[in-house]
Amino acid sequence: MLKMNALFAQNLLASKKPNLKDTQKISDFLDSFCKKITKSYIDNDKSKIYFNANRYTNMQSKDFYNLSLKDSSFDNLTALECSCNAVHIDDFIHIKKDKVAHIALMFLIWVGDFLQKKFSDYAFCIITSIETDYDIDKKIAPPFCLTNRLNLKFHIIRENEDYLFEDLDSYLYDAIAVYQTTRLLERKAQSQPIKN
Repeated sequence: MLKMNALFAQNLLASKKPNLKDTQKISDFLDSFCKKITKSYIDNDKSKIYFNANRYTNMQSKDFYNLSLKDSSFDNLTALECSCNAVHIDDFIHIKKDKVAHIALMFLIWVGDFLQKKFSDYAFCIITSIETDYDIDKKIAPPFCLTNRLNLKFHIIRENEDYLFEDLDSYLYDAIAVYQTTRLLERKAQSQPIKN
């Protein structure tokens, strides 16, 4: 399931699609990132499974690599996992403002599809957010206020643990899109014909 706030939708409609050169850079980065995700599965305890993609990158300090819920300030595994799996895409790929919404969508779907195939026992929530230069005083407003600062996060979907508010339009200063995958068992059940 794909959802986005109005700010993201407005900018997606107004933005340009990436060219072949951009697409190749994005593809190379995503291949590398997905390999790190594959190594990031942490299963210390069956009830405390989470992913820490930054564990296998140079993106964070060593203390962050071995972060666990008990030594963190997070209330639940979902918040911890989103923090562990936060990536500032613009630190690795130069993104032009006029293409950022399309690129965010590419990241969202690529990572979501990868997680759904590779870890089919889990449902995931993948989040992209694009920061804005929204300034009420300067009257810079959507859809022309996006920056090229693109962030990606993901987490396992857990009961009673939400990372975002249900109403994505409540995020006034970020263009947000969310892609939720389903578990393999749920996909199989949905594709089964109903028996009388």
